[in-house]
Amino acid sequence: MKLDELHLTGWMAVAPSEEDPEIRVARLRAKLADPAWVARHRILVDADGVRALGWLFDTEPHRLGLALRTRDPSFTAHDAALLSELVHTGWELGASGLGLRMPATRVNAALVDGVRATRGREVDGRVEFKAPLAALPEEAPSPLGWRPASIPEAARLLERCSHASPDGLEPGDDADEVLAGYLSAEEMTTDPADCLHVGSLDGEDVALVCAQVEVASGWSTLTFMGLVPEARGQGLGGAVQRHGMAMLRSQGGTHYHGGTSMRNQAMRACFAANGVPELVRYRVFEWRQTGA
Repeated sequence: MKLDELHLTGWMAVAPSEEDPEIRVARLRAKLADPAWVARHRILVDADGVRALGWLFDTEPHRLGLALRTRDPSFTAHDAALLSELVHTGWELGASGLGLRMPATRVNAALVDGVRATRGREVDGRVEFKAPLAALPEEAPSPLGWRPASIPEAARLLERCSHASPDGLEPGDDADEVLAGYLSAEEMTTDPADCLHVGSLDGEDVALVCAQVEVASGWSTLTFMGLVPEARGQGLGGAVQRHGMAMLRSQGGTHYHGGTSMRNQAMRACFAANGVPELVRYRVFEWRQTGA
């Protein structure tokens, strides 16, 4: 069922936050006035109140992320009804694909069974890293020269950087649309001149960084960073990441939070070389509409 005024307290209990409770209640009540927001937020209720909750959020054009929280320490067969409702809602909202990341320690047989029952599948896992930007290395001289880029210019390079990359575009993605989506994210920095930089080597564009900061909190991330295939294996990844971190600092970022596919050994090596500690490992599940 959809979240309503009656179950706000239960929602807050199952999904605790450091936000002041009175401020949070006021914020959630204001959100309840928005039918589009309510449509994306669901709860599962039993005799003891809210037992599980979930919501859908934008990730990429035509794709939605799915979040789950449960009152019990782990997902149970009873909670599968909520998962099914969220997947169904995603299709009703017109998504071509859905994705769910769960900390590996929270995934159990009941969750895997629930994913399969809703025609989802497990894909490559993800590992995330986080550190204060002040604790990370400053940008040092490198062979790469950097300049701001427009969305169309960056999109062409994004296509090249995505070749044979586990963190690149998905089949069928439109690069211009993906970058425009990145730079329309609410509460994040979105000026292409600040957020999109192209790196060149010997006069050839070979690297792309999209760096964004959540203005209110200073949380920041490299929404995308990559090298074209011809420039890989030359030890340039660390320099690309350091330039991205410099971009985050220039936008007012305070904490860097990034991640990559578990099988992207080169990117994981960049995090290690630049001293960004591992935060969490996720198992990842996805759903795709037939033909999407």
